[in-house]
Amino acid sequence: MEENLIQIYQLEVVCGYTKANVDRLLQVVLQNASKKLTSDPSASHYEDSYCPDSAIVDRIVSDMQEVYPKGRLSLLNKWGHIHEKNMSTNTHSHGVDVSAVTYLSVPKGSGLIHFSPNPLHDHYCSIAPKKGMFLIFPGWIPHSVSRNLSNEKRVSISFNFKLNLEEA
Repeated sequence: MEENLIQIYQLEVVCGYTKANVDRLLQVVLQNASKKLTSDPSASHYEDSYCPDSAIVDRIVSDMQEVYPKGRLSLLNKWGHIHEKNMSTNTHSHGVDVSAVTYLSVPKGSGLIHFSPNPLHDHYCSIAPKKGMFLIFPGWIPHSVSRNLSNEKRVSISFNFKLNLEEA
């Protein structure tokens, strides 16, 4: 009997580490913590902070582009995310080609990122972030962040990209 494999979808999360100065960028993100992307508490970007352009951010994007195998990433936007004690992020997706996150500060017990390919089921994959780590993933994939149980801030930068296949 011949067997055929039918693949419905395949989720690939690219994990890497930046060579950028994440300690310096951490200070920049914390300095901009009060510059929220929106003042509307019902908006999804209410907890997100402005992250200015810089050579450090450019280096992180370059590091991501070096390891991403599916095409050229063109940055659409970015923002800082600061999780105080007991903060978490609900399941959401970004609705873009590719999304990414880079971790600037990851105290012990500060939470995991969860990817949920099918939000109708309880199946998900969790990844424990580390300082300097970045994750690149499809922008459509639902994901969340578990509660920060640490007394210290967990700080990351999120990115959205357009994927340019012709420049691969």
